[in-house]
Amino acid sequence: MTVLDYLRENNIGINAPCGGNGTCGKCLVSVDDGEPVLACRTEYSRGMSVRVLNEPGQMTVLGVKERTNGSENNNNNKISTYKEDSGRYGIAIDIGTTTIASAICDTGSGRIIAEETRINSNVSFGADVISRIKAGSEGHGEEMRVRLLEDIRAVVFCLCRGIKAIDIIALAGNTTMIHTLMDYDLTPLGKHPYIPKNKGIIKGVASDILNIKSNDMLEIEYSQCVIFPNAAAFVGGDITSGLYHLLSEYKMRKETENVEISGLRAHDMEKANKVIGFMDLGTNGEMALIINDIIYAASSAAGPVFEGGGISCGIGSVTGAINHVKIEEVCDGRAKVSYSTIGNEVSVKGICGSGVIDCAAEIFRTGLCDEHGTFTNEGKDIAIAKYPDRSSVFFTQDDMRQVQLAKAAISAGFEILCKEAGIAYKDIDTLYLAGGMGYSLEVASAVKIGLVPKELKDRIVSIGNSSLKGAIDFITSDIDKETSALDDIISRCRVIELAEDPEFQDKYIGHIDF
Repeated sequence: MTVLDYLRENNIGINAPCGGNGTCGKCLVSVDDGEPVLACRTEYSRGMSVRVLNEPGQMTVLGVKERTNGSENNNNNKISTYKEDSGRYGIAIDIGTTTIASAICDTGSGRIIAEETRINSNVSFGADVISRIKAGSEGHGEEMRVRLLEDIRAVVFCLCRGIKAIDIIALAGNTTMIHTLMDYDLTPLGKHPYIPKNKGIIKGVASDILNIKSNDMLEIEYSQCVIFPNAAAFVGGDITSGLYHLLSEYKMRKETENVEISGLRAHDMEKANKVIGFMDLGTNGEMALIINDIIYAASSAAGPVFEGGGISCGIGSVTGAINHVKIEEVCDGRAKVSYSTIGNEVSVKGICGSGVIDCAAEIFRTGLCDEHGTFTNEGKDIAIAKYPDRSSVFFTQDDMRQVQLAKAAISAGFEILCKEAGIAYKDIDTLYLAGGMGYSLEVASAVKIGLVPKELKDRIVSIGNSSLKGAIDFITSDIDKETSALDDIISRCRVIELAEDPEFQDKYIGHIDF
């Protein structure tokens, strides 16, 4: 048994993006107060003292903001009411591969009362869904389910402080996460033809689905529980929720402007029949095109780069993570760098996804690498900032390669998706970027490295965590009516299997260079 195995068995949080293969270097521990070692490459002995060195940290919910009453979110969960409030409460949860984001709302007024986000404990089984599917297929499925349920219960009870009862809980997540939650066999998701066990909406009560029981403080056991449907093995309920959010926004505009619309084609209240693009820049890289009443959808395995995984000094979207980088000047191969952090925290904890993209773009812009991504400073690491202990936060040649592979997967996938839909980039009216990184991403950086088409640089809108927003929209609407809206979205989806496209590999290679 390795130290990583021991930590997993005892449900002790640790980052292991590579799933224990010894390649990411993230699962650092100190054994008996010694020098840092990799938990996945260190044998565990009874009585050994183990200290985790890369604790996940507190995540932030990016792109979910108060929508009514002009008040800010109350993250202390101290409940106060407004005259528009109904006193009925619901919880929205986005189950991400890396993070679990949630919010509690007054279901009548739509007011967001509080938010809570935490690391998905199953990151110790790998950063991407392929690693999770592999782990589940090798007998870890039940353990992963137990961990996920504990994570969800933790955010729920944290959100509910001061609240007596919950009416509804809505959950959105990729197909692998929902299979894990529902104790479905993960094996079919990793084998052609990649058929999920269930594609429809899942309904029940909190005690059955989430194993949550009521207590003296909170009535929740019989709260309605709804899980968003998925379109395919790699186009999950999080994308359904994101698309539903866009539709909800259109409906709100219709009610405000009294303009006649027809389904998803009404993204623009003045003009119809425009093409809408949608990208969720996370571990899985889901994307969609909305063309009249048809939704073309696909997924491209980008890996954990966009969430800070697989990067030397990478970290998730935690307070203190570097989210923006600018190289002011270069002298003798050394860069003078300015940066910002999430929460304007002085103590730097690493570089999150948007900061990673900025690093790559700025290194290329200033000539510290060529169009092939090769460093021109003899391959030396580029210092970005300092950790509190004064050691360097740096960006390496290997980090650049990881960015190139990830952005090639996204851009090649989007090109194939457009081809299958029969459109050109110029036909796209708006490209919506979703996900935590999508909210803070510098569009200029994304265009510079070829993550998104340069033709769309003036037509990109960042919408933050669209999956969580969709779940919020759902619990603050007419549930019965909106359930049919989710079914309608799934019925319109035409899933494009990128791995089966004969041109994908060539497109992928063609997009690796800047």
